[in-house]
Amino acid sequence: MNRFAAWRRARARRHSQRAALAAEDAALARTGRVGAELFARFSEAHGYGTATPMSWLTNRLTVLHRRLREGGTLELHEPGAAPLMVPGAGDHGETVFLQWIGRHFPDSLA
Repeated sequence: MNRFAAWRRARARRHSQRAALAAEDAALARTGRVGAELFARFSEAHGYGTATPMSWLTNRLTVLHRRLREGGTLELHEPGAAPLMVPGAGDHGETVFLQWIGRHFPDSLA
């Protein structure tokens, strides 16, 4: 196999992955919603506990935190309960958000 062709395929794959992450971040910033499926992905990344998945998780949490600071509300999955609605633009909303992170993804706060 041609090394250059393999390099180009790997480069295209990385570009595609970055584009997918950017699209996910944009959707998260737009909606502020962490449904059951995304929550499961968050839990999986947190449970794996190594640098790359934890980095992915903290980056998504940062997107949510930015939305909250800019006045957007959040809708967060709460296992076994109704979704947690977090009001934006205020200390109360930030406190609720950080408590949610502490309950479900404590290692991401380190």
